[in-house]
Formats: sequence, structure tokens, C-alpha cells
Amino acid sequence: MYFLQQLGPEVDALNTRAKELTRALCDLVQPVQKKVKIPSRQEVFGTPERQGKFFKLLDGNLSYARADKVLFYYDPGDLVGVEQAIIGTSAKVLTDFAVVVDVYDANSFLDTAHSSPEINRIWTEYLATSHGMLSNLAGNLYKEEITTPPDINGFQPGATITEQGSRANEVFLLIEGLADVQVDFVPAGTIKGGELFGVIPALTGIPRTATVVAAEPCMVMSVPKENFVHLVETRPSNYLKMVEDMARLMVDLGDQAFSLKISNLSLSGFESDIS
Repeated sequence: MYFLQQLGPEVDALNTRAKELTRALCDLVQPVQKKVKIPSRQEVFGTPERQGKFFKLLDGNLSYARADKVLFYYDPGDLVGVEQAIIGTSAKVLTDFAVVVDVYDANSFLDTAHSSPEINRIWTEYLATSHGMLSNLAGNLYKEEITTPPDINGFQPGATITEQGSRANEVFLLIEGLADVQVDFVPAGTIKGGELFGVIPALTGIPRTATVVAAEPCMVMSVPKENFVHLVETRPSNYLKMVEDMARLMVDLGDQAFSLKISNLSLSGFESDIS
């Protein structure tokens, strides 16, 4: 197998051992077809005639993908299709270019393995070795959860939650309450319970562009920038929620700016009439 990440010497050793075990198995179990060519741009197990089959990959590479994301590649010497044949799976094995394989019937392969203590031992070690590689891959893909708890603070009406011009090191979630947004001491919108704010300054490093003041008793959770980035990476649904909140706030700010512009135009016209 060829992994897209560097997984370390343990996985390299397991990978080498898996190929040795595959070679030993395929020397003891006869294929039903030899040197079969599979064309490019195919889902290998997407046709009925290939279901219930194992392949020993002889030439070329196959990609293993879940949810349209390639996790690793099979390369020559690998046994392909164990997962698909034994348990069924949503994973896809794909050809970018044509490959050549030896074909094994999964049922016959397993019957032979279980009837021979020697083959069964090799088969069991192969499964354990493959599991070791894939668990290492999963551990590498899964980023350790950040355990630092967020701060939760209460604010009474009139209290400043964030101040315009201050340094932005965290993102805020208004858990309960209602808060007013002010730009240069001018009302510019509201933030409602369940909405995020302070995202853009925290992610870009610019000073905060607005002051947020509690309009009623508020409970606010502050999340450090690093934790927030990790949260977005591991829970993409939060990213969509953030975009929705930002879009609503931008609309509010736009409406407020339009109202201020109309007020200024009216005031300028009034002054002109007086003069």
C-alpha cells in the first residue's frame, strides 16, 4: 500500500510484511484467472462479475476512497477486495489507469484457508497486519480532540463583551441573550442567542472592527482561535452555521449603513435649505 501521509517505520514494516504474507497466500491458493486486465477509470467492484472476488495486484495502482476522498493506494503485491467480498462496504476501489490482476474467488479462497492450519495462520496474520496499518492511518487522520475547556462568562445589560480596536485572539458564541453591535459608537446590528461573532478578526489577525454590548443578560462562550480552527476542521457543520450567522450580520450591517446614509442625505438637504 502507498499512503499519502508519512506514517512512520512501524507502518512501513507492516506494509512489507503484508506483501510477504500475500505472496505466501497466493502461492498456496490458486487463482481462477491469471493476468486479467482491468481498464482505466472504473470502479473495480462496481460490476456483478467482480463481486465476491479477491485480486492480487500485479501491475499498476488502485485508489481506495471513502466519501470521494482517497485514503491510500494499492500497489503491486497487494491483495485487494477482502473488505468488499467479506463484509460489503461503501468504500470504492478505483482505477486511474489500466491494471493487471490475478483473480481469486473469495469463497474458495476462504474455504482453502480454513481447511489448512498453515494457510489459516498466514491468513490470520495478514488480517492482523492489515488492521495494524489501517488503524495507524486512522490515528493519523483523526486529530486529537482539544481538551482545554472554553470560558463561559455572564454579562449584564450595558456591559461590553468585545471592544472595537482590541486584539482578537478568540471567537465568541452568544449562548443566551441579545447583544448590540456598535461601530464608532453607532448602532450597527444585533447578535442573537446561538450565533457566533468575532470570527473574521480572530482568523485574520486584524483588530476588532466593532464593539459588542449586552442588551440583556447574556451568557457568552469564548473559544481560542486555535480551538475554533480545530472545531471547524473536525465538525464541518459548524462552518456552515458560522457562514449563516456572518451572512445575517452582514445584512444587518448593510441595512444599518443604508439607513445612516439616508439620514445623512436628509440632514445635508435640511442644512442646505437653511443656508
